[in-house]
Amino acid sequence: MRVTTTLKGYKKLDKKLEKLASKDRKKAMRKGARASAKIVQKKAKQLAPKASGELRKSIKVRSLKRSRRWVGARVVSDLQHTWPQESGTEHFKGQKYMERAQEITRDKATETYKETVLEEINKIWEG
Repeated sequence: MRVTTTLKGYKKLDKKLEKLASKDRKKAMRKGARASAKIVQKKAKQLAPKASGELRKSIKVRSLKRSRRWVGARVVSDLQHTWPQESGTEHFKGQKYMERAQEITRDKATETYKETVLEEINKIWEG
């Protein structure tokens, strides 16, 4: 499952980002993406099944592979049984903990992204 959030209505942030060099722009956006993903990660760990605790421990934030087109971060788990726990199988219903974590934290994560990017822009301009 891939969830993408597109920010709209942040004209002030867009204008500031446009003034930055490409490298600095991506750096600020990457830090913002990681900060907002950490919020989703925390909630996903709270909502994940807790039988052994292994699944909760495996939930991590990973940056997207660096490219010219994309900047971002994602919340992932590398365990083999993550997908069945999230989506379910023919034998049991999925718990949708990652999806619910994203829905619950959407507003807070978006605000955190905006604040973190603005902080990074200010650091770049000052330094």
